[in-house]
Amino acid sequence: MRPSVTGFALVRQLLALVVGGGLFILALVFSLVLFSALAFIGFGFLGYFWWKTRALRQAIREQAMAGPTADSATAGEVIEGEAVVVEESRSEVKQITQEVS
Repeated sequence: MRPSVTGFALVRQLLALVVGGGLFILALVFSLVLFSALAFIGFGFLGYFWWKTRALRQAIREQAMAGPTADSATAGEVIEGEAVVVEESRSEVKQITQEVS
């Protein structure tokens, strides 16, 4: 057995450990940058949406404070009625059409 083979295996394992650790640190930094960018974009979109809907929120708030108005669609009217479902069989319809003819 040659002693350099075991020494080479140890160097190879140390090199693999260093490269693997470096790749892990690089992946960690990349993921932190990526998640930070996504959070920044998400908060930017939420801020933009909040800014664009501020007039709508103000109108809804004012309408809720004013209460119902007389010219609103409901205006306190109640429409009552009945519905009757008439079921006819095909034979009755056929007899009626024959009598009319």
